[in-house]
Amino acid sequence: WDRALALCAELRRSSLSVDDDGNVTRTELFSLIRAGKHARAVALAESSAADRHGLLFERAYCLYLADRVEDALAALDAVPDRAASPAARHLEAQLLYKLGEYGRCAEAYVSLLEDDAAGGGGGE
Repeated sequence: WDRALALCAELRRSSLSVDDDGNVTRTELFSLIRAGKHARAVALAESSAADRHGLLFERAYCLYLADRVEDALAALDAVPDRAASPAARHLEAQLLYKLGEYGRCAEAYVSLLEDDAAGGGGGE
């Protein structure tokens, strides 16, 4: 992951990369998460580059990893079509658990399991 991060930094310094499609930002964010560098991941996820590329779910996930549960839940509210995203719904269930909202957490997981059993799990 350190090699990927170094390459992302090099691409950002390069005049060839303007990160128009968000691939550098997305790759750097994923690499930071996988490398366990959650504070840096949060900083990037809260940056204008992440805003520009619509990395809203990723922002919520980074905040969750940094144990900023309330902020993560607020960020998750901004994710479009989150009800259709199994990943977003799973993250919401995890956040509810961390907040001690066990009943709502259980409901969220039951809903995910029902959707998966019905073939609507999305494979995420």
